[in-house]
Amino acid sequence: MPPSLQRRDTSVFDSFPWPDGPREISLFFVIALLDSYAGFTLDYIFVKFLEDTEHLSDFSTGWYFSVFGVAVLLFGFILAPWIDGLGVRQSLLLAAAVSSVGYLTLATVIHEAFFYTTLLLLIPIGQAVGTAARLIAVKRYTSDANRTFVFALYYVVVNIGSLLASVAVHLSKVNRHQLSSTGLPGGCNQFYREILLFSSLCELVMFPLAWTLREVKVGDADGKIYPFEPKAADVTGTFARIIGSPGYGRFLLLAGVFSLGVGATMRHLGSTFVIFYTRAFGSRAPYELIMAINPSILIFWTPLIGLYESRFHVSLYPAMLVGSLLSALCPLPLLIYPSMQASVVMFVIFTLGEGVWSPRLKEYSMVAPPEGHEAIYAAVDAAPKYVARFAAGGTSAILTTWLLPPDGQQRPRLLWLFILLGGLITPLVVFLLRSQLLSPKQAQPTFTPGHSQQMLLEGEGEEDPLGEGE
Repeated sequence: MPPSLQRRDTSVFDSFPWPDGPREISLFFVIALLDSYAGFTLDYIFVKFLEDTEHLSDFSTGWYFSVFGVAVLLFGFILAPWIDGLGVRQSLLLAAAVSSVGYLTLATVIHEAFFYTTLLLLIPIGQAVGTAARLIAVKRYTSDANRTFVFALYYVVVNIGSLLASVAVHLSKVNRHQLSSTGLPGGCNQFYREILLFSSLCELVMFPLAWTLREVKVGDADGKIYPFEPKAADVTGTFARIIGSPGYGRFLLLAGVFSLGVGATMRHLGSTFVIFYTRAFGSRAPYELIMAINPSILIFWTPLIGLYESRFHVSLYPAMLVGSLLSALCPLPLLIYPSMQASVVMFVIFTLGEGVWSPRLKEYSMVAPPEGHEAIYAAVDAAPKYVARFAAGGTSAILTTWLLPPDGQQRPRLLWLFILLGGLITPLVVFLLRSQLLSPKQAQPTFTPGHSQQMLLEGEGEEDPLGEGE
């Protein structure tokens, strides 16, 4: 092992899971905040953006929502070996540059070909590279002793970005209505333009921050900081070794179960809910403030859950089962009585579950792969968001056209019943197929403290990250 860049007493570092790591971790949290803010602003305005600026139907916007998610996921897979080869620093620089240009283009370019090329090419590339690099950074800047808690903190930072994005969308929307009512120039397109321009600025600010990062890693055993040299991209070798390993197949199956279940529910809360809420309560109804409930709760809930799971060594199975069941049941209030109050309760229920299962799935995606080959796992980790976006976008297009027509009888209870039944796929499959989805040790209520998480992922006592052992 190369000499450490820093020697220090690690007793505090080992006894409490606070991120007492390299200076890069503080810079990284700022980068994660900026990148998350930019990504969530596009999420919050995506559906209405296409409806208002491109005059697309519910059906068309739903499928664009789907295709965008698939594009991010595909680029995550395709670029995975190069992301590993570039390392955290250069990958974040690339993501910042591409995303900044992408948001600027959406805000300023009128030509239709450039618009859709940016929406389905530049932005997905930036999000795919940036998301993978952020997850890899958390792994590199932490040790076994504090990784679970730091992933929870990372999730908090991401959700602070989401909360700030929802507030920014709301304030811009209020400003848009004021412009429209006073007859000043601007109006609808100006509303989206100012949001996207500020997102571009956030990505631009990321660039000098990412430039100052070093390629380092924290030792799992001693908590010391060591230099890390990314390996040159080996496209054929990476895909052959990782995809052929038993651990990868298990994780791919688990991610797929979450994508088609509560992952799709999550995306319905970001797309179908917007259409439902504006149809039920008027076009000016503040749907973005209801959506802000999710990050507002996660900011406080996630670190508490992370501390609890670290303190009591909660294993993957109970976290996945209980969290996904809670999130899947969130549409119940709207089944009972579709109202603003029920919408609030729905987001609270989903968020309490998400704070349990989502950080653990992200942690799993970075602990499972061998060092230097994390990007392809990061791409799979994005599946609950982006594959679910495809599933939710397609079903949203069909369900809203059928059950929430702009003119005609609306049946919101039936809409949310379909979404609830879809979400229950995840806890049901996790319960019935846990031996296929999880290793024997992961399926236990707790894991043994002091042992490498890597060993737990493979299920037996011997470390075999590529699954090539006997």
